[in-house]
Amino acid sequence: MALRPPRNVLIPNANSPRLLARVMELIGQGVREPRSLAEILDCELRTVHYYSQAGEWLGLTTTDAVGGRLQLTELGLEYVFAGPDRPRVYAQAVWANDFVVQLMTGRDELPDAEALGRFIQQWVPDMAEATARRRASAVRSLLEPALRLGPRRPKAQQLSLDFGPDQVAKPPEEKLPPRLVGPESPDVYRLVLRALLDHGELSLGHLRAVLDKGGAEGVAVGGYAEMAVRRGDAFRVGDRLVGSWGAVWRRELAETVAGVALSDPRYREYLDNMRQAASGHPGAAVRYGQLRERFTSWDRRVFGETVTPSRLVKDLERVLLGRSIDDFPIAGETGPEPSGQTGSFLELQDQEGLFFALPTNLTALAGGVAEANRLLERARQAKNGVGLPRVTDRRELVHGGVYATGEPQGRSIPDQVTLRLRAVSNVPHLALITALLILHRRPGWRRVLRLRDGSLELWRGRKRVGELLLLLDELCSEQGWLVIRRPRAGVTGEQLAEILQGLGVARRVGDQLVLDEAFFVRLQTEVEDRQVYDLLQPLADRAQRFVEAWEEAV
Repeated sequence: MALRPPRNVLIPNANSPRLLARVMELIGQGVREPRSLAEILDCELRTVHYYSQAGEWLGLTTTDAVGGRLQLTELGLEYVFAGPDRPRVYAQAVWANDFVVQLMTGRDELPDAEALGRFIQQWVPDMAEATARRRASAVRSLLEPALRLGPRRPKAQQLSLDFGPDQVAKPPEEKLPPRLVGPESPDVYRLVLRALLDHGELSLGHLRAVLDKGGAEGVAVGGYAEMAVRRGDAFRVGDRLVGSWGAVWRRELAETVAGVALSDPRYREYLDNMRQAASGHPGAAVRYGQLRERFTSWDRRVFGETVTPSRLVKDLERVLLGRSIDDFPIAGETGPEPSGQTGSFLELQDQEGLFFALPTNLTALAGGVAEANRLLERARQAKNGVGLPRVTDRRELVHGGVYATGEPQGRSIPDQVTLRLRAVSNVPHLALITALLILHRRPGWRRVLRLRDGSLELWRGRKRVGELLLLLDELCSEQGWLVIRRPRAGVTGEQLAEILQGLGVARRVGDQLVLDEAFFVRLQTEVEDRQVYDLLQPLADRAQRFVEAWEEAV
């Protein structure tokens, strides 16, 4: 059999799997220059070259042809972060090597050094016999731990998928029947409130599209915008509704029509007058009579029937399961106003009063730059700005799209690199997760992000620190930032992981989410990426302080 070595790959002169592992770990931490590796390892530069060559021979590393910088391959990334599963990944790399496959064909054990030296000379005919003997000893030491495990077929890599627009997750359709639609309907307002909690801010064109999609085509937008402001669920900023702290404090109420109705200040006034009318209060009876026609339809939605003063107390006990109506939350309070400063989230991260959204339309980012540009084209074709909120829309004050707050909407996004940097800079949740992935590459950070049952969780060893979205809620609250999101119906941790994979920010290794190696290299070397990297560093420091304090507290 004619033996042909792979091009540009020489038999390595490294003999310590342990030192190879240490070199790989340092590359994983971002130490890519051979001289820097030699200084950290306190060894000669040629030793680093031996081990970087061994990593390349095993398919674990590659070398930048121009700068000579080292980086991990997909298999190398899996090896570095495989934890106790590292021996399996190492064996996988060894058994994927053509040299090893041909060497072990017809053999059950590694040949001795002399026989291995002869095989090496056949593999590389121009290698001197003495050199082949030295390499044989080194290669034998390098291969032995893996060969003890036996043959391992290469494991299928979990790659980031090219999610097209048809694969983007879509919320279920909700269309109201005509009998529930009117100028001041709790069902219609629930559509508005849920959209506000999903997207953080809504233009009048967005609001029109939300109502149309929900079956309220003939209803005037202005009345529901005013209702949101009156209830304290939103601030009016120009032609936009901006979700409030109050809306987030009361967000559980948006899950049911009864919750929306019973928290409404005017409906509560009506119920209070009805209750006092039953006690014989003359003024209350008059006021109740004035409001009854307006809220009879609300009664039927809350109680299932028309309510009378004499039955109100019992009906409330039935609906509230014995809870007093006086203890039920009432809308009205907005909380602090949002910061008026605009720009990218990463640039404004030192400011308090920032408002964030985690909109379901973020999933469109998994479709890449083609999908983003398709959305921009649709926005240009929309009549009078009417359309459902898109991840590419202009944002006024609430961070959560590919454009910074206050930034004009562009005509197109030129490439995937630009889309990725925009998403990481302007979408706070993507920035925060990226910061945690950078922390994961720092030495001494012993926590990992794991995907478990559709949830993204932070773990330290075998201990679960917490569900990531809840941890980020706490982190943001501590910084004075408001997170506007629907916890039961919004974007999940698993969807965020898919978005980051689609953007090329992260990669999945087993059940872990880790920083994509090619992106990590760009963050360290490319000018435009480096600017974002410099802004991510203080965010990573902020996240580290929060996590350490959280662990101490719990």
